[in-house]
Amino acid sequence: MRAVPSVVVCALAAACVTNPPPAGERDWRNAYRQPAPPAGEVARKRRAAAEVAFVHPRSWRGLRIGEPSACTAYDGSDYASAGPWPSPRLSAAPRGDAFRSVLSCTAFDSVRSVALGRVVPPAAAHAAGLCAAPPLVRRAFASDPDNWVYAERAVFADGRRGRGPDGWLPTRNACWYARAQLRIRQRYGLTVTEAEARALEALLDRCGEAGRRPACG
Repeated sequence: MRAVPSVVVCALAAACVTNPPPAGERDWRNAYRQPAPPAGEVARKRRAAAEVAFVHPRSWRGLRIGEPSACTAYDGSDYASAGPWPSPRLSAAPRGDAFRSVLSCTAFDSVRSVALGRVVPPAAAHAAGLCAAPPLVRRAFASDPDNWVYAERAVFADGRRGRGPDGWLPTRNACWYARAQLRIRQRYGLTVTEAEARALEALLDRCGEAGRRPACG
């Protein structure tokens, strides 16, 4: 057996003598107690942690976060709504019998200026998970009245252009729109991009209890 140098033994023994373990429960707690941070540092660190907690989240309000990725080619005929149009999701204007768009509160001039769109567009829903859903689920999504919305044709043709909530929000009833986005995505298990989650969370945080129903006053 190889001998241990006496210098090493002496060094270890000296360490044990000069740095003995604490004796007693109180001494042990004092010896290993974490030093108290400067005043206000804990609060600052908690705020900093809250700010970075959303840097790379995996989920948001029960929705999986991921980039759009259609597993099959999009075919609009898979999302053709069945049955009659729903009752207009519009609020009566103060004057006459005019009706206003729920997304801008602009009064419609005629029926020809009205377009039926969806809160979550079918193409976006397809790329967010419905591409893997059975036809029955796609038809249910297409005919879901909670996802229908009436607005000016220009909103769907020129303004929105299929963009998500991170790139487009209505000028009116934005709180209702954000809640509708969340409700439809949760109902059909759709994914949401990180940018969309950030935009919707910021809006919902400001909304509080307001805007649960669309209104034009």
